[in-house]
Amino acid sequence: MTVSNLSSADGNAAPLDIDGAIYSLYEASLSADLWTSALERVAALSASVGAVIFAKSPQGWTVPSCSAGIADAVGSYLDEGWSGRNPWLEGRIPAGFHAGDVYTEQDILDLSEASRNAFYADFLSRFGISHVMASIIHSELGSPTSIVVCRARSEGSFEDADRKALLLLARHLEQSLRITAAYLKSKVAGSTVAEAFDAMDQPALILDEKMRPLRLNRSAGKLVGRYFVESEDGLRPTISADVEDFVSTVERAQADTRLREQIPHPATISDPEGEKRLVVWTAPLVGTSADALGFVKPEKHVLMLAKDLETDQLIEPTIIRKVFGLTTGEARLASLLAGSRDVKEAARALGISEGTARVVLKRIFSKVGVSRQVELVSLLRRLILQ
Repeated sequence: MTVSNLSSADGNAAPLDIDGAIYSLYEASLSADLWTSALERVAALSASVGAVIFAKSPQGWTVPSCSAGIADAVGSYLDEGWSGRNPWLEGRIPAGFHAGDVYTEQDILDLSEASRNAFYADFLSRFGISHVMASIIHSELGSPTSIVVCRARSEGSFEDADRKALLLLARHLEQSLRITAAYLKSKVAGSTVAEAFDAMDQPALILDEKMRPLRLNRSAGKLVGRYFVESEDGLRPTISADVEDFVSTVERAQADTRLREQIPHPATISDPEGEKRLVVWTAPLVGTSADALGFVKPEKHVLMLAKDLETDQLIEPTIIRKVFGLTTGEARLASLLAGSRDVKEAARALGISEGTARVVLKRIFSKVGVSRQVELVSLLRRLILQ
């Protein structure tokens, strides 16, 4: 297990409300040194001791970032090997964790067991922690990736309102981390944020309040004139049928004062021949991340990230999630099956048992209205051509 990016950030604290917490997540998207303070605000929202991001990579569990308030606990967790005694990692949920869901220790342990479990009684108690809540997200950092908040006994157990708030924050975290992952892949020692933005492999654009492109990185230049056109109304998809969904996606990111009401979702854009499609995500460009790109006082500026809908023969899970109303975990399994993996191979890639994968597959069948895997794959492949 490895840990990184635990440095604190200076600056004034954002308001301790859900919009302030969401704002801080987006501010950190191109400013990795702000993730610590952003997670501190996430923790404060639920009166928690701290917040941490966990991700399972092929090499094992990692901690990409955590808030300062929980840094000592995270350090001891890693140094003392508590991952081997963590009941959250013991497969206690039969069908496994599902991205898009929120869990507490009540889902993991019997009430009577919590006081006797070594992880809670001997480890967490050392740091004044009694209650844990986690939300699972889709991320390139690993599968699964989760945002975890930890609360003291004096604050009481997490309630339904806390679950709902963390679920909302997790969806915005997912969006911000998508940008961070693409950005860090291109960041080299000594390069500025602007240079790394221009060098990103994924096409990225900055749109102003009228959806006009203000800045395109090198990879995005080829999109305008083919997938998009510039008009009096701003940047618009070439195919008229894609306009409404695209505009809705951008407008959600522009609603910077009403973020709690605007769950982010991707849009799909066709080329003129209808043969290839892009998936597009948008996020508010705010604070330090905006400053680093030279936008000192942005007016509802939006960062747009794009990639081929089908990459390495896999259909982007977030699009499957949006179209069919699946959880992110279900969408990830469906994406792998559509990419010619069998159930056993898909289960191995997701780090779950074949039996669990088949349980999830049955839920997918029920939700999309098919009864066989070949029908599901056919339905998903048609997404590419729509």
